[in-house]
Amino acid sequence: MIIFLGDSFTWGQGLQLSYWIDNGKSIEECNKLMPPDVPSETYDYYTDEFRRKHHFPNLVSKHFNKSYVTKYGNGGTNNDIVEILDSLPNQMDCGGIDFFVIQLTESSRDLPEHYASNKELNLPLTEQIKEIDKWLEEYKEDKIKQIIGKIRLISNAPFFITTWRKDFNHILEKKFKEYLIPLQYNENTYISFEELGEENKHLHLNHQFEDSHDLHLNIDAHKIIASSIINKVENSKKLI
Repeated sequence: MIIFLGDSFTWGQGLQLSYWIDNGKSIEECNKLMPPDVPSETYDYYTDEFRRKHHFPNLVSKHFNKSYVTKYGNGGTNNDIVEILDSLPNQMDCGGIDFFVIQLTESSRDLPEHYASNKELNLPLTEQIKEIDKWLEEYKEDKIKQIIGKIRLISNAPFFITTWRKDFNHILEKKFKEYLIPLQYNENTYISFEELGEENKHLHLNHQFEDSHDLHLNIDAHKIIASSIINKVENSKKLI
């Protein structure tokens, strides 16, 4: 069994666009069916089946002939990953886990929870910004260590890390490179989904489908991510 934890990219948000377009929906109709107007979790069976078939967790799991588990819903924060890892032993036998794939999301998503109980809100705006920048920088390394610690409490299985935003790039390369999944495409190596998409805009849904409001990655991008994860796992096995 493989555990995949992340946000909407791991969920496969937007992949259903290809299915809808192939079945006669216009881009205008597709845009009206997007979150937050329509939650992705409420799509019909065949639409959701298409998403699950093409998102990278399924592609990786199919390659290794393993079952897989992802978080229940679309989206998420890094704190959500921690909470899921905390609850995992109460939901399944963790002895059957082959490896984990952790997809970090934007660090600022965890800010509201942090500031709900901190005095920085009473500071002038310029000082708040300084405090936010300072907290985010400290937070990145601490959050990765926290996630690794939670994994080690429940399993000795290998784990690998990737990220959506570039804001985790430097810390992953500098201090967690052994776990980092390099994204390989056209003889280039990228650290984050954001970096991959910036240099290869055709991998975004809004470039594949003109006038689409969805900025997520398309089916081709999920294939690239899956291939990169597979390479990382297989190369890591050779080193053991």
